[in-house]
Amino acid sequence: MTYAEELQRDRRFLILLALQKAADYRLPFRLLQSFLDSFGQKVSTDILTGELQWLDEQGLIKYTEEAEVNSAVLRTRGIDIVSGRATYPGVRKPLLGEI
Repeated sequence: MTYAEELQRDRRFLILLALQKAADYRLPFRLLQSFLDSFGQKVSTDILTGELQWLDEQGLIKYTEEAEVNSAVLRTRGIDIVSGRATYPGVRKPLLGEI
């Protein structure tokens, strides 16, 4: 696996983790971007949008694009992955102590 693929798997996991930590499993786009920044995953709006769309297509989150605020909501399958109860290709597993 390449370094870029590892970064992508990590980024997808971090998105799920951020949503899991949110009070209602929902965060606006800008807060997700700030969360990724804090973990050294500074990505463009286009890259983050692509990741959110991919996670939505896989049924792990629900991504909504609206005129004012884009947001994402964690789905049950995403909860299982971020909590270590399930795995999914393209998303890294939680590290010891993360869950």
